[in-house]
Amino acid sequence: MHMPQWSQRCLSHLVVSLVCFALGIATASVFSSGRTVSQENKTFASSIPVSLQEVLPAWMKSAESSVVGDFALVTAKEHSSDALCYPRSRTHRPLVLFSHDADQDAVDTVSVFGKDGRHLTVIDEDGDGTLDSYVYVTGTGLDSIHFVDSDMDGRYDHRMGPGKDYAVHIAGEWRELTRREGKPHVEMNGEMRELEQVDQIWQLPSDGK
Repeated sequence: MHMPQWSQRCLSHLVVSLVCFALGIATASVFSSGRTVSQENKTFASSIPVSLQEVLPAWMKSAESSVVGDFALVTAKEHSSDALCYPRSRTHRPLVLFSHDADQDAVDTVSVFGKDGRHLTVIDEDGDGTLDSYVYVTGTGLDSIHFVDSDMDGRYDHRMGPGKDYAVHIAGEWRELTRREGKPHVEMNGEMRELEQVDQIWQLPSDGK
């Protein structure tokens, strides 16, 4: 089944989410308690546990870290569109992650992570500066759930999780998305109805949401 663009982003974003959640615990000793701008940047990866270094996104492995006032900054060495920022308080929360898709040069995704693993991501799908969708994730465990609003109308359209569950909001209800002969279907009134994808949203043919 073809997955919407946001769904592909969610899958690739999951690893980064886990890393950012772990960073809130692992970075307690990375930066000093001084309030001035650091005079010498440090390689971020060298300042965190080796076990965490192995799962860092490629840009973080060569990223440089610095301190500006009460905030720690981790910036990409090769791509200026990737960065991580968080306060140097005891909890190191919230973390804010700026990132971009491989085929775009500008920031197109901004995520905010809380200390409990819950996070919110807003996405500019085409890099035109307009926010197109957002994803709310309930945590970082296998039982976490992704809720997606694909058109920024304030109503969730897709739900991923817990586990491999995948549901869509059709006719005012969440309905499990299943595949028949390679095509997406949902059950309505005891009948399996085929769906079509319109602007990243699964819909009944010729029907609205």
